Parts: sequence; structure tokens; C-alpha cells
Amino acid sequence: MIFDFLFSTISITMFCFCISSALIPERKYSYTILCTPLTFTELAIFSDSFFINNFLLIILICITHACMLYIYKYKAVLYSISTTLLFLTALIFVNLLYVRLLNIFNLEEFYGLPFGILYCMISLGLLKILKYNKNNLSFLEENKTFGLIGIVLLVLISLLMQALSFIRLPQSTIILMTVLVFVLSLLFIFLFFQYRQNYLEKEKLRIQRENNDRINHIYDSLLKKEHRMLYVLRKLDHVNSDEETHLFIEKEIDDLMHKQFVSHTNNPIFDHRLTILMQSLEDYDIKMIVMIPVDARLDNTDIIEQMEIFIREHVTDHTEIRLKVQDNQFIINCNDKTKNIRLKTPH
Repeated sequence: MIFDFLFSTISITMFCFCISSALIPERKYSYTILCTPLTFTELAIFSDSFFINNFLLIILICITHACMLYIYKYKAVLYSISTTLLFLTALIFVNLLYVRLLNIFNLEEFYGLPFGILYCMISLGLLKILKYNKNNLSFLEENKTFGLIGIVLLVLISLLMQALSFIRLPQSTIILMTVLVFVLSLLFIFLFFQYRQNYLEKEKLRIQRENNDRINHIYDSLLKKEHRMLYVLRKLDHVNSDEETHLFIEKEIDDLMHKQFVSHTNNPIFDHRLTILMQSLEDYDIKMIVMIPVDARLDNTDIIEQMEIFIREHVTDHTEIRLKVQDNQFIINCNDKTKNIRLKTPH
């Protein structure tokens, strides 16, 4: 009985500590001290083996911790419920393992203590994953659909494991439910990585656009200053009679006229690749004329690679390149050689 109590105390304390460490690390100790006896009381009240009470217990614990986290100023309710369920599912899994091995090998209660330590190790591992991947997991706070799917799956997995722990079922039913838990777990993992990948791609594009806007602003500002400088230098050269000063001014004007090309069409991936391409061809005398609107289709990797190959094949010491979009065609003209690439409407 004592070891069973120790197992429960260690597990529940670690459960509350991990939730607070993951979501409100600056107040994790006060949260653990406050919520451990509260969770322990809930477990004691709903400790019988009726299936409906196990369901109520899971719901009650989730609501309790979501409310407590909200009091602690953590407002992302879905994420707080998902995190609570994650550590609760791990606790139920260890409990299932403990009960099953206890029945199979007729173990004494003393062996509950190592299982408490096992839960601590699993929880700390999950906590480390959550903390070190906080940026990658931030999409859970924004994607309500995935958050709800995750919650439903974790509740189902928890209920199935609870049923396997405390309800006497035929062997075939146990196997079926175990397979169902496994399938649900795989489904959850698949959905997680699917949604995460989509989120990261959107975030990458958003950051690229923000960076592109900043670059365009800086570039436009520099262009205005350079035009002003060219005007001033030409004025000075016009009134200047000294040959040495004249040569110096001509050199400065020449440097300004042959500065590095920076593409700023507001198509972030296209601009980045075109800028790199032109910088790699800086030894050539290239006149670049770009008449490109904002068009997401131009950020297609295949289109950009075709443009790069075509320009590299036809560039010469003195080259004029024209890029434009017309009638759903991306038109590249390089030294009077033309390539048309059809722009496909994204589905």
C-alpha cells in the first residue's frame, strides 16, 4: 500500500511539474505545489474501475489543468489541453504496463516504485522534446482543427488503455483494442507531421515575404540616394576643370552604374534566386530589364531552374536580358533568344 502510494505521488507530482515546465516554466514550482494535491484528489475520487468514471476522470483532469493554466495567464486553451493529455496518456501507459505485469508475474506492490521512476523518465523525455521543439510546435496553438483532432485521438487512446488496465475482456478483444491503440497512435503521428510540414512551409513563405519587403524598402531608399549622388557628381564634373578630379568623379560614377543587381519583384523565392544568379554573372556586362508583377507561380522551383539554365546558356560578354509575364507565359529574352514558360494556375 505504501509503495502504491509512493508510485501515485511521484507520478502525479511529475505530471503537474512537466505540464507547468512545458507551458509556464517561470511559475512551474508554485503550479506543481498547487495542482499536485488537486489532481491527487481527483484520482482518488474516480479511482474505481467503471469505464464511465475513467472517461470523466480524463475530462475532469483536462478541464482542471486548462482552468489553472488560464488563471496562470496561459491563454492557449487547446494547446494546454493537448499538453495535459499528452502527459496523462504517458501516465496511463505506464499504469497499464504496471497492472499487466503485476497480473502476469504476480509481482508485489514494491514494484510500483520503479514504474513511478519509469514515468518520470518518460515525462522528462517528452518535456525535453516539447521544450527543444517549441518553435516547431507553435503551430498547435494556431491550428484549431489539428488541436481538436489531437485531443480526440489522445482521449480515445487514454480510454482504450484504461479499459485494457481495469476491465476484464476476452483475449481477442484485448488484441483488437491494442491494434486500435496502435493505429490511432500512427494516425496521430502522421497528422502531426502533415500539419507541421504545411505550417512550416507557410511560415517560411511569410518570413520570406517579410524579409523581401524590408529588402525592397532598403533597396528603394538606396536607389533614391544613388540617383541623387549621380546627379550631384555629374553637376560637379560639369563645373570641374581639374583632370585628376574629373577622373575620380568618372570612376565613382562608373562604380555606381555597375553596382550589384538585386531583384525586387515581391516574389520572394524568385527574387532570391535571380539575385544569386546575377551576382554569379557579375563578370559579364549585363543589362537587366525586369517587368514582373507579383505572381506566386513564379516562386515555382522548376520555372526558376529553367530560367537559370536558359540565361547561363545564352549569356555573353555584352548581354541584354528581358523578363516579363504576358498571357500566362513567363517570357525570357536573352540576346534576342526567347524562351516561353507556361505558368500553371495553382490548384
